[in-house]
Amino acid sequence: MKFSGGALLLLGFGIQTQQNTQTALLLERTQAAELDSRTLQKAIGYEGLYFSAKAANLDEPAYLKLAARQHFVGSTAMMVTSPGDKKEIGRKLGQLREAADAVHDLGSFRQFVAVDNGLELEGHQIEMAGLIEPDVNAKFFGRLYLILYGFGSVIALIGQALGD
Repeated sequence: MKFSGGALLLLGFGIQTQQNTQTALLLERTQAAELDSRTLQKAIGYEGLYFSAKAANLDEPAYLKLAARQHFVGSTAMMVTSPGDKKEIGRKLGQLREAADAVHDLGSFRQFVAVDNGLELEGHQIEMAGLIEPDVNAKFFGRLYLILYGFGSVIALIGQALGD
């Protein structure tokens, strides 16, 4: 019985490792989502600066380039941490970078936004699953760990008491 209890405890510690892995993955992806949100806010600020300058009869396309870069940084964070084919993600990031680098006026900025929105729509479900699944998995592994630890401890103690 001591051996069986010890085996359950060992299995429980292995499960705990999986829980820690899933929790770390969730943290990484949550941080990417936060970065995406912050860079989107910065991009909106640059867009506001561009249109404010435009209202004052100043043409400042550099603000649009900065807005595109902020969009790119946020999208990059979400894409690289999402599950999926990394080669395909790399291809999409290259496409997005080219569109961001090409921004030089309002028309090219709109083209960039169209590319960014298209890629976001394609990857939205995968990115959301990447945020939800590690949380569900971590909770499952956490509960399983506690169950195995509890049963393993009880069985090991019973075995110890019986002198098994």
